[in-house]
Amino acid sequence: MKEFDSCLAKLESKRGNVKKARLTLREAAPSWAPVQQDLWMKDTMTVLEHILGDIRFASAMKWGPKKLYNLDHQRVYSELWSGKWWWRKQVFL
Repeated sequence: MKEFDSCLAKLESKRGNVKKARLTLREAAPSWAPVQQDLWMKDTMTVLEHILGDIRFASAMKWGPKKLYNLDHQRVYSELWSGKWWWRKQVFL
């Protein structure tokens, strides 16, 4: 628990507060499941803003689709941004 608390302390310095919520299971839960469980969470938008604003990740982010080809000039689908779905959503629409 001490290690977990130290991890939480580090997260709080990275924008946003860590909040504790208690989850209470319903009657349909399996008998082996605990009746209550503590959850730790942060505001998703705050975390996303922090990640997108961090320049250390700039070279790893892709903002538009790109067609990739191998040495035989065949289309390569290796990442979401190289796939047909992203291409259709951003280019054709």
